[in-house]
Amino acid sequence: MCEACSPGRYQPEAGQAVCVACATGKYSTTTGAPGESRCWYCPSGKFSTVESATECTDCSASFTGLRSKTCVQCPTGKFQFRDGSGVCEECPSGKFKKTTATDTTCRICPADATMPSMRFYWTFNQAGQSQCRPRPQDCVAGEWSKWGQCSKTCGGGQQTRTRAVLYAAWGGGLDCVLQETRNCAEAANLLPCPEDCEVESWSGWGACSQKCGSGMQSRRRGAIVAAAHGGKRCPALYEGRTCNPQHCSCSHVHCKLIPGTNHIRVFHHRQEVFGNSHVCRYNGAAQKCECICGNDITPASVNWRDDSSRPNTDVQFTKNRTPTTGAALWHAPFWTPQSDKPTPGFNKDALDPTQRR
Repeated sequence: MCEACSPGRYQPEAGQAVCVACATGKYSTTTGAPGESRCWYCPSGKFSTVESATECTDCSASFTGLRSKTCVQCPTGKFQFRDGSGVCEECPSGKFKKTTATDTTCRICPADATMPSMRFYWTFNQAGQSQCRPRPQDCVAGEWSKWGQCSKTCGGGQQTRTRAVLYAAWGGGLDCVLQETRNCAEAANLLPCPEDCEVESWSGWGACSQKCGSGMQSRRRGAIVAAAHGGKRCPALYEGRTCNPQHCSCSHVHCKLIPGTNHIRVFHHRQEVFGNSHVCRYNGAAQKCECICGNDITPASVNWRDDSSRPNTDVQFTKNRTPTTGAALWHAPFWTPQSDKPTPGFNKDALDPTQRR
C-alpha cells in the first residue's frame, strides 16, 4: 500500500519506495509533497541546519555556533536574502519593490479580504523580490464518512468512504483525496463464493447400437468447472435416444436341409441388408426354410408355437422329407450368426446357380 511522504520530504516520481529529504537550509510542512518545489528556504532572520526540517529556528535565539554560519548580520534597513546567503537586500521577505523611476518603496504583498485567511501572496521567504506570488495552499477536506457496505457478500470484496472539500487547492496546492478504498475485513465476506458447474458443448451422437429394430445411441459432454462451495451441480453429462427403428429384413437368408440328416445349413447369397443375427427352422410340412432376423436374436427369444400362421415345429419326416408317423423328430429351430459365407460343412456347389454368391 502506498503512503504519502511526511512533512520535510517529497517524492518527485510515482512508484518510488523512498522519499527524498529537503536539503539543509530548507523546510516543508506539506504531507505528500510532489516535488522539491515544496521545500522552501527559511526566511531571513531564521535558519535550518538539518535535512527534512519542518520548521526554522530564529537567528536571534542562537547568536553563536551554527547561527554564525547561516545567519548574516545585515546593516540596518537591509535583510538577508535567504538562509545561508551572505547577500543583504532592502526589502524583507513578504515585501516587494518594482524598482522603477517613480517607485522604490518596499510594499507588502497584496491581500484580498474576500479570500480565506489561509490564502495569501508571498515572496517564497526570500528578500529583495520584485513581485509576490500566491503561496501554494493545499486542499482542505472535511471528515471521512463511515465505511460503506462491502461490494461482495463472499470472497473478499471492497468498501469505500468519502469526504467533502472545505477549501479547494489554490496557487498550485495539492488536491484532496476524496475517496478511500480498502478490502473488507468481515469474516463472512472472506468465505469463498459458491462456484457453479460449467459444462462443455455436447459431442455428436455416437453410432447406433443396432442397425435395425430400435437400437440406442448416446452423446456426452464434460465439465469445464466443477461445482464448489455449494454452487449449482452439473446438469446431465450423458444423453441417450433410440435409433434405427426400422424393421430388420431377412430377405437374403436361405437354408437347405442336408439330405439324410435332421440338420439344416444356413447361408447368405449376399450381404444381409439389416440385422446381425437370425433364427431359422425347416418346416417339414411345407418343405421350406423359415427365418426370423433381428438384433442379437436367439432361439430362446422366438416363440414359433405362438404364431398360428406357422406350422408346429415338431415336424416328423423321412429321408425324402415326406412326414410319416413314427419318424425321428426334427430338432428345430437352429440359430446361426450373420455371415456372408455358408455355415461350416455346407456344400455350396449343391445349390442352384441362382443361390450362389
